[in-house]
Amino acid sequence: MRRKKESPVLVIIIGIILVIISLVYSLGLVTGLITLTNFTIGLLIVLAIMLLVVGAIIYTVIERLKELREENEDDFSNY
Repeated sequence: MRRKKESPVLVIIIGIILVIISLVYSLGLVTGLITLTNFTIGLLIVLAIMLLVVGAIIYTVIERLKELREENEDDFSNY
């Protein structure tokens, strides 16, 4: 049974949604840390983690778009 191919637009939309969710979550963490204490090391750690997560999401979306352009079959179709 063959799966339908993913649309590149769908991959981009899902990537944007994940970036927005992670940014809103991180913003909530930063806001909470600011209101609780003046904890600058914690803020830097949260911001660094947020940037790593957003960077990983963007990298994954770009790699998936490259795969779709090359017309490679999905990895799961091999099994």
